[in-house]
Amino acid sequence: MITREELAAVSLIDLPPDQYGTGGVDGVNDLDAFIEVLSRTIGHYRGEGECFLTDPG
Repeated sequence: MITREELAAVSLIDLPPDQYGTGGVDGVNDLDAFIEVLSRTIGHYRGEGECFLTDPG
């Protein structure tokens, strides 16, 4: 199991930009932020509407 803390410890700043893509979303500097942004594009309501994550806490 990989924790979100472990993901956040992996910086994307040092990687070449062709190894990951954020679709123009700013503020994605580590793997945790990348996974959070990426997960928003997976679920679609009726093929068009994006599903947005909310923090339950």
